[in-house]
Amino acid sequence: MTIIPTVGSSGGSAVAVSANMVPVSLGTETDTSVIGPASINGVVGIKPTVGLTSRSGVIPISENLDTVGVFGRNMLDACIALSAIVGIDEHDPATSLCPSESRTDDYRCFLTTKRSLKGARFGLPINRCWDEVPDDIRAAGAAVLDALKRSGATIVDTDFPCWHERIPSGGNWDWEFGPPSESEFTVVQVDAYKGINAYLAQCSGTKIKTLEDVVAYNQANRGTEGAFPGDHAAFASGQLKQVSVDRSCDVGKICVQFLTPAGYPIITIPVGVDSKGIPIGLSLHQTAWKEPELVKWASAIEDMMLSEYGQRKTPSYRNYMAKNIPILPVSD
Repeated sequence: MTIIPTVGSSGGSAVAVSANMVPVSLGTETDTSVIGPASINGVVGIKPTVGLTSRSGVIPISENLDTVGVFGRNMLDACIALSAIVGIDEHDPATSLCPSESRTDDYRCFLTTKRSLKGARFGLPINRCWDEVPDDIRAAGAAVLDALKRSGATIVDTDFPCWHERIPSGGNWDWEFGPPSESEFTVVQVDAYKGINAYLAQCSGTKIKTLEDVVAYNQANRGTEGAFPGDHAAFASGQLKQVSVDRSCDVGKICVQFLTPAGYPIITIPVGVDSKGIPIGLSLHQTAWKEPELVKWASAIEDMMLSEYGQRKTPSYRNYMAKNIPILPVSD
């Protein structure tokens, strides 16, 4: 059996769509928690500009980075879901930052076909991004780039600003990279402490009102909460220690890490599989409030992929009729 990590805290939402259990689902992203799961589960993921959708009621990590996005089987489904959650919310001040002309009630109107690709220009980040992609993924990605060129698009080699300062050697995703004064993780730690305390303070029916209360509770209930390493099999490293995110989708993550601190939008669409059959996603990036443009280009590439390779196979359960009831040996 091959165990594939869902890559990200919103992995369950992506799996539900990938398994064809639901047509759409919601997920929260601080840094790649929508885009990563969408990519590795072979579904569409839309991470909106911070402020396009409300975070009210969501357990916070960073008020500067958190956003609520959507998963869908295709761009049409994802656009329907995004349209349903866009809007101003008095409980989330960030939603008032979105210019009125940048918000729409129906993102389906921006869907288009492969004909839109003629004359389009796409930038491909090279240093410590494309040049670090494994051979099997590079082959699949190159096929998509070739299809884009056949459709009339131009691929321009480029680099992210300060790539040599912001991306570790080898292209591995690492939000703790760099000195504390420049690390994305510094912002997340400060925001998380403030945000979680504010969230807990307004909760009713509980005596836990601060992050310190959470720590004290975990320590008092080590057997069930796994406060320290070795306490609980489900929390092998303990819950009082911050652990770096797994690098299972490092190639996809390192590129989007540049967009996250700025709060910029990202859309990823499935474009193939690697040598092990694990899905590969193509991420499209833009500046703030440019979701309509991203929808246009992502839907055009999706239509191109449909013309080039045909309809993707619908996911199905394997051995769903198998009986997995454990049978204990009979002792004498």
